[in-house]
Amino acid sequence: MGLENIKLNETIHNRLKKCEFCGKKLNPIGLDYLYVNISPEFIEYERCNCIKAQEYWNKQDKIEFEKQKRSRYREIINKIYKQSYMEKNLQSKNFENFRINPNNKVAIKVAKDYTEKCIKNNEDNGLIITGMSGQGKTHLASAIANKLIEQNKIVLMGRLITLLDMIKETFRDNTKSENELIELYSNVDLIIIDDLGTEKNKQLGIRKVIYNYSK
Repeated sequence: MGLENIKLNETIHNRLKKCEFCGKKLNPIGLDYLYVNISPEFIEYERCNCIKAQEYWNKQDKIEFEKQKRSRYREIINKIYKQSYMEKNLQSKNFENFRINPNNKVAIKVAKDYTEKCIKNNEDNGLIITGMSGQGKTHLASAIANKLIEQNKIVLMGRLITLLDMIKETFRDNTKSENELIELYSNVDLIIIDDLGTEKNKQLGIRKVIYNYSK
């Protein structure tokens, strides 16, 4: 056996891995392992078929699936948010540039507290923002949305009629599914309904909502 073959065999041997549950030897997948300088963490190995390994990988696959699903939801919702509210420039609204006056100073305190609880996943209830026109209700709602988005939360904001119209649109667009949109609405971290009128949110199956009442 030549020197090159010996080194190659040693390289392959050193890249073998054992199952952490049953000790079975696992072979690397592909040919990346043939590169001597490649880091072991970048080498993909076959999965063991023992019971504990299967249970482990089933759990990991579910976690990865949920991660990809949330990423897809976030991408769709961010697109909706930008398209719906770019003209109003609501993406620039935050707590720092909110104009405080005697009529809304309590509201901003409540909004900040609510936001922090949502960030820490300690809030399951909704929030109703009421007040006369010009008191900053939409600004506060936008500030909550933007702060949560900064913290990698999935937030959907819009008028209820607009959100319902998106579902109705599925009947005219075969590329979309009504169930997919309802699932999307139901799995966001927070949905904000701006200028809520007489509509009801039961059709969306929403659990945690900010209602922004316009008087």
